[in-house]
Amino acid sequence: MPPRHWTRRSFLASAAAAALAPAARGQVPLDFLDRESYIHNMQLLAHHFPGQNRPGKMQMMAHGDRRYLFQMIFSKVKWNFLQASGQIVDVTDPLNPEVVNSTGFLSFSIQVVRHAASGRWVMMTSEGGPRGIPVLRGVRFLDVTDPLNVTEISRYSADGGDPRRMMQEGSGTHRDYWDGGRYAYIGTCPNDEFYFPDKAQGLSDQTRSLQILDLADLENPKKVGEWWVAGQHRDESEARDRWRSKGDPFAFDNFHGPMYVPRRVEDGGRYGYGGWGTFGMLIHDLSDPTRPRQVGHWDTEEYIPGPMMPHHTVDVTRLDRGFVITSPESIASDCAETWQDTWIVDVADPTAPRAISKLPVPEAPPGAPYDSFCQKRGRFGVHNAPHVKAPGRPDPNFTAYTYFNGGLQCYDIRDPETPRISAWFVPPQAGEIADPATHERSADSVFIEWDRRLIWLGSSSGLHLLASPELGDPVLEPLAVSSWSLPGLNLGA
Repeated sequence: MPPRHWTRRSFLASAAAAALAPAARGQVPLDFLDRESYIHNMQLLAHHFPGQNRPGKMQMMAHGDRRYLFQMIFSKVKWNFLQASGQIVDVTDPLNPEVVNSTGFLSFSIQVVRHAASGRWVMMTSEGGPRGIPVLRGVRFLDVTDPLNVTEISRYSADGGDPRRMMQEGSGTHRDYWDGGRYAYIGTCPNDEFYFPDKAQGLSDQTRSLQILDLADLENPKKVGEWWVAGQHRDESEARDRWRSKGDPFAFDNFHGPMYVPRRVEDGGRYGYGGWGTFGMLIHDLSDPTRPRQVGHWDTEEYIPGPMMPHHTVDVTRLDRGFVITSPESIASDCAETWQDTWIVDVADPTAPRAISKLPVPEAPPGAPYDSFCQKRGRFGVHNAPHVKAPGRPDPNFTAYTYFNGGLQCYDIRDPETPRISAWFVPPQAGEIADPATHERSADSVFIEWDRRLIWLGSSSGLHLLASPELGDPVLEPLAVSSWSLPGLNLGA
């Protein structure tokens, strides 16, 4: 099947000429891919599955001391056409992983949790595709308790119709969140009333809003709440005239997701944090799931036009320190886009967020055949933080971000006012220079086992296992999970 992001490709070609980033001007991209790797203050413990394109988001489940990593991978069929498969990998022995199911699911964005109410491990997959293709446009729930025998539990179509219909409205979902509790939070272009045909190609069907699903009956998911920014509905033209992105054909006027809800509302939680593209980082009061209500907003003072997505993901794992980190997503190759920074934001008062600092921009490593990552082929800029759901407790002073061709960059955030780059690993570029889909995600997704102090990096050249002295000595033996990163997560596992 074609990759989920294929509809962006044609519009990016024209966007590149119109929105060259200042850092890229006067710099000639390399005429080759850099097959070397670079490392600083980290240890590469293993390079698994070399030659495989493994950009998919990673999730983990545990049975006793056995651990399973879930990730979708791409394999090239022919130019600009990728075939995908969802793998379940036993990483109990992290130096000798074993693929136990190579066709267990099919989704780039996944959520794996233990559903305490039914005693099952369940995967929620984000589903969708370009208009006119007969696919599910919503989410699917799979029983993955036995990784060798994955079975479907239920599915939900975001347009509200029968999820087994061949043709459904909208574009489906992309980045969703569920922690195994009663409610799931999905970002979706639910129907044709959120479709904007005059937008740049690849953006017309990405006008996503928030839907809240009630999963009290997991076999019958149902929508109980919905929210969108005024103007996202096609009939709300007056509200769109007030958007500061008005007139920018490449603006990501959508909820990229996910909406992270660090404490379940049924357990007394209240707030959800999400990256809403050009609308900023938004904070919602979800105490009444049927009526989500925006209570907080933060964005840069100046609007920066162009194809880069200003707010992609909000890392909520350090709320006990009073701040979150909101990051963008690089979209175009060779820095042919406007640059957006990653910000540490004080949310001690969720109704009045304020900026603390921004993360330093990575520089080319010593010995590289380029002076700037903008000269290196592929996308350069932030994409993913470590996923919020993981074994163990997140380190309060350490985080890491993937930067596509800039590799994995690790940050010391002990002092949030002066964050610094403390380590990095830049993997070798794989693929073919004439086919960006094979190499542009050279460092895409990161997952950290906080208890075993292991860092998994998914890249276009395989799966890399790393350690950092800032986290302590890695644990390379089987280890039962004694706690997870969020309260109430995966109880009874």
